[in-house]
Amino acid sequence: AQDDYSWARPNRRHLSGDLHMPSLVSDGAGVVAIAIDTSGSVDEAQLRRFLGEVQGVVDQIQPERVLVWTVDTKVRGGTQTFERGDKIDPRIQGGGGTRFEPAFEALADSHEDVACLIYFTDGMARMPETAPTVPVLWAITQAEARHQQMIKTYSFVDAPTFGETIYIEA
Repeated sequence: AQDDYSWARPNRRHLSGDLHMPSLVSDGAGVVAIAIDTSGSVDEAQLRRFLGEVQGVVDQIQPERVLVWTVDTKVRGGTQTFERGDKIDPRIQGGGGTRFEPAFEALADSHEDVACLIYFTDGMARMPETAPTVPVLWAITQAEARHQQMIKTYSFVDAPTFGETIYIEA
């Protein structure tokens, strides 16, 4: 949404009359998709951290709209849509295993022009084989000792094969 004026780019409609007027610009992003891992391996503290980070991201980049999916082995509760200025307070559902693919399927099925997908997860699942057409940011919690033991024992986690990765403290 264009919600501010800028003198850096003059309004071209007024230039022919030799008037230099400001043009309307937008500082916010378009539509941002957010997937939140709500599997059984994500504890309450991690989930609170995810939600805090989600609100921080939204407050900072001010997207036009936010699509939120809570995901374990499938998308739980459908697509939750929040408009600019809304408090992001998704219904948290899940508790099962972990699969990343359902969020990417929901992204492909959405009829929105999504700018990017941010996936909040503990990373305890196999990576999808194919990347989506939008940029992906993996926000992965730093593994706790019990997860480290699971990784060593069962080799659950693959490193992200596409997108960018950041690590957040749980």
